[in-house]
Amino acid sequence: PKQDAFSLKEMIISNYNRNKEILYLCGDIITLDFQEELAILGIKVTKYVSYKTKAINHIDHNLASLKFDYILVFSRRNAQIFLEILDKTPQLKDKLKLAKILCLSNKIADEFKNSEFKNIGNFQELEFLKEYYSL
Repeated sequence: PKQDAFSLKEMIISNYNRNKEILYLCGDIITLDFQEELAILGIKVTKYVSYKTKAINHIDHNLASLKFDYILVFSRRNAQIFLEILDKTPQLKDKLKLAKILCLSNKIADEFKNSEFKNIGNFQELEFLKEYYSL
């Protein structure tokens, strides 16, 4: 099954009990505004921004001294920030290019299309992550 905000929206629409209200906790950067999208259909949603995203400019830890087989990426914004940081740290980028990047969704994997990273996949490729992906 697809694991993205639009699929979740469709699942909510299909299974929503009109006598219930939804509290939508989210960050300041969102893919889809559930409150806005579902209000059009008469579904009552209260949105609460519970955190703000602030990108770091560099990685303090010496990750280049460690070996990684996989890098897990859970959001498009995380992929973008990761690539921006690595552009500033060529040694780390060279080291991490040896790892396989596994993304929660294909849309997240698309963020790596124009990068030097070519070993990209999704969570379904690893048995222990496949279960998470199919939730």
